[in-house]
This record gives sequence, structure tokens and C-alpha cells, in this order.
Amino acid sequence: MSDETKPTLTDAKGSGGMVAQSGFDYQLWETLSRLPGWLLQPAFEAFILEGLEDFEARFFTPYASHGHVVDRFQAKEGKLSKKALQEVLGNFLIYEQAFPGTARVQTLVTPSLLDRLQWIARDQTRIQRARPFYTPFATVTAASDLKFRNDLMAEFGPPLGSFVAENVDFTLRSTPTSSPLDWHSHRR
Repeated sequence: MSDETKPTLTDAKGSGGMVAQSGFDYQLWETLSRLPGWLLQPAFEAFILEGLEDFEARFFTPYASHGHVVDRFQAKEGKLSKKALQEVLGNFLIYEQAFPGTARVQTLVTPSLLDRLQWIARDQTRIQRARPFYTPFATVTAASDLKFRNDLMAEFGPPLGSFVAENVDFTLRSTPTSSPLDWHSHRR
């Protein structure tokens, strides 16, 4: 066997696992970063990795039809194309149609959206942060909610855009620069 045909850690086959592992590291990091907040909530019961979504958290909620709700998360490490973004959002809608009322919120976690779609996370965050201040002025928040919904419907079409406006959160967050694989010495 020549040196060119020997398997290595850096050829396509040898590095394929690293690419997959990087995505799993992103999911795990995002799950663990949310765990302290979940533990502070008395209604938090459990979380699962790679259940029906990348990760999900379950909460006791006596007013819900099942007595529980889940927060669902899809974690994507890189920038999604519009088509890939629509697929993630469409899968959230499919879940809601199949299991109505079981998800309290469905969240896409990613470091960034395409430049031309950055407005989605920016506008949603702005509206959410201002909502407590404008609580006494329902017409102010209603106007912002309606514009956001209309913008989403223009971008994704009426059924999906409307669903996203009411049921989907966007979290834009990068992972720390080191991965668990970097925690060990690189001595040879």
C-alpha cells in the first residue's frame, strides 16, 4: 500500500467524523448553556438530546392539555441557506400540526443567518425586549407584531410566515472558540 492510499486522520473519510462531531458539540454546548436557567425554573422536569429535535426540555404546566409542554431546539452550526432555513421552520410547523399545543416554543439556534435574513432575529429580539416597557400600550406592541408577521409572510408565504411569527424563536449564538477536542495537550 502506497502512502497516498493509506487512510489518514485528515483525508475526507478520516475527517468526516470531525465535521459531524463539531455539529454535535454545538448542540451539546447549547443544551448545557441553557441547563442552569432550566434548573432555576420549578416547572422544569427533564431534557433529551436527539429526541424528536436536536434537544428538548420538558416542563410541568397544569394548564396545558397534557399537563406538560416542551421547548424544542434545532441547532445549526453554520449559516443556513434560505432553503435550509425554510426546511427547519417547515419541520417546526409539521410538528405543531402533528402534536398541537405540546410545544411552548420552537427555537432555531445558529451563529448567524444569511445577511439578507438577519432582520428576522434582529426584529424579533427588538420586539421581545421592548414588550415589557410597552405593556400598558397594547396598540404599540400589536402594530410591531403585525408588521413582523407581515414581513415573515412576505418572506416565507402566509402559512409558514404566520406560524413562525407566533411560535418560533431565533437564538444567534456562536460557540466558544475551543472544542472539547482542544482541551487536551497537542503534544506529539
